[in-house]
Amino acid sequence: MSIEKHIDLETLANVVETIPSNIFFKDTDLKYVFSSHIWEQIDSGSDEDFDIYGKSDRDIRKDTENLDNVEKSDRRIIETGVGSNYTIKSMVDGHVQYLDITKE
Repeated sequence: MSIEKHIDLETLANVVETIPSNIFFKDTDLKYVFSSHIWEQIDSGSDEDFDIYGKSDRDIRKDTENLDNVEKSDRRIIETGVGSNYTIKSMVDGHVQYLDITKE
């Protein structure tokens, strides 16, 4: 039984966007193809029409100290098919933030 017979993608996206956690998908080039929320670590500038789709973390993140680890984690998942869990500490707009990351 496929999900397409029961729910369309727009409905699924609407449901996912109500969850307080950010859920995102990237392609094998590490470009975002879906994100349920735009989080504070992203430098969207003052543009209200900011679009994350098609961008990589290098294109958008204010938090540059964790970029290499994020990319290494993503590549390892693509190569092995094994997810990862980790916490990153970042300084955004003068505030320390901890993000628990689960990737599959």
